[in-house]
Amino acid sequence: MTEKSYDDMINFPLHNNSEYKSRKNAFLFANDCRNKEIDRFWTRGLYFWGFIVSSFGAYIAVFNVSLEVAEKEGTKVPVSLVAILNMSFTSKFTLTILSFICFIFCLSWLLVHKGSKFWQKNWEKHIDFLEDSYMGNIYKSHLDSNNKNEFNGCILSAKAYDYSVSKISLLCSMLLTICSLGLVIFHLVILIFEWHFLDFSSFLKNSTSLFVAKLVFILPVVLLVLWFIFIFLKNIKGNEQKEKKEYDSNYTYFIFCDECVKII
Repeated sequence: MTEKSYDDMINFPLHNNSEYKSRKNAFLFANDCRNKEIDRFWTRGLYFWGFIVSSFGAYIAVFNVSLEVAEKEGTKVPVSLVAILNMSFTSKFTLTILSFICFIFCLSWLLVHKGSKFWQKNWEKHIDFLEDSYMGNIYKSHLDSNNKNEFNGCILSAKAYDYSVSKISLLCSMLLTICSLGLVIFHLVILIFEWHFLDFSSFLKNSTSLFVAKLVFILPVVLLVLWFIFIFLKNIKGNEQKEKKEYDSNYTYFIFCDECVKII
């Protein structure tokens, strides 16, 4: 940890060189492109959300209509794997197509997010190089979130933290893509059973076989959820400093070029 004044850390440049004007214009252009890319990041997300909601809505509507409803004490039969297997071939095929459309939109949303993130980082890197001779190191300097006196990464804490907003959106799109892919695979398997490669209905009548079938379906889902939660929490946090430091609440701490700076 180093100690500096705020002016020393920012290192405001002297405007007495001939390249200042051109570098200033380049910096303003790069900063404008970055801001536009951030706006487009969310605009494109909303654009794909419209298609995603519509496709999942169509899937749910067809699914509800396709279920064979039997009367049992005035109530409907609960949704089950057997009920899905009893759907007509046309319904199963339609649900497979709709689930594939859902997957395509979710995958497209994920890829568009990653592309937007790339261009955002591209312009941020230009700003890193251009700001030194225009306005000092203000862009590269940010508050040290490892200072537990002011920041806390726990989601139950009211203190702020440097979670990556764009990464959270990316991880959500990744989760939806994985779930929609699982839906496609599920319906493809159901279609295979429909073509009588395996008599799955009679297999489920045996209690032991039913338990194994439930385990086969549930265990991968549980493992996938646990894996995604781990990846999600790991990626949304900022870069953690490995070195343990003591923070004094009377001072402000910045991270500048991966180095902790104490403002005195």
